[in-house]
Amino acid sequence: MRTVISISILSVSLASAALADDEGGRDVAGEIAALDARVFGDGFNDCRLDSIREIVAEDLEFYHDLGGPLMGRDAFVDSLETNICSSPFRPRRELVADSLDVFPLYTNGALYGALETGTHRFYERESEHPNAPTGIAQFSILWLLQDGHWQMSRVVSYDHQAAD
Repeated sequence: MRTVISISILSVSLASAALADDEGGRDVAGEIAALDARVFGDGFNDCRLDSIREIVAEDLEFYHDLGGPLMGRDAFVDSLETNICSSPFRPRRELVADSLDVFPLYTNGALYGALETGTHRFYERESEHPNAPTGIAQFSILWLLQDGHWQMSRVVSYDHQAAD
């Protein structure tokens, strides 16, 4: 009986992994990883905010355990401009290696979204010690497919801790 249960669990795990990597030829995990790099590379790190507007849902909900909620794309982009791009410390975000997980979401067998989770570190650029680590946090992002294009729809940024 134990062997049957183990084989069943293994089969479900392998099927889930296959779906994450290939849904009708889509590399969902790769697509989401590229979007993560775009949001945080272009948007957060380089302040090219026009580059990310098209992938942020108009009705974005962003929840931050220290900064509170932001509702809407405009509020999110304005917050990046004010709190990140205009900051004398110009923080930089870096994804922690091997922390990114992507979980495809289906309805009746059709891909409609993906949940991205991971850990990121933050660094200060303008100080006596450029690139000094300032913190680490967890994040979850709900990506929804809208007319074949991914939209960052819901974000939770939490468990912010000071750097070691």
